Amino acid sequence: GIPILEAMACGTKVVCSDIPALREVGGEACWYFDQRNSTHMAEVIDQCLRSDSTVARQNALERVKSFSWEQCSAATWQVLLSQVH
Repeated sequence: GIPILEAMACGTKVVCSDIPALREVGGEACWYFDQRNSTHMAEVIDQCLRSDSTVARQNALERVKSFSWEQCSAATWQVLLSQVH
């Protein structure tokens, strides 16, 4: 998910595979396609390219605010601790 966040932090439109992990990161700020269907992928890319860049940029920048390195490190630390006990 980090490349998605990096792209969105730059205000870039993001099209990605429709899997739970990527949806968790991208939320409503990304366009998703069925990775087993190349026709669907092409259609979604076309939709993305035709979408309003200003709105897409605002959505992406808002979504990125939900994530931070501090949150990531705290969550990772908790997972590591849970494996020790």
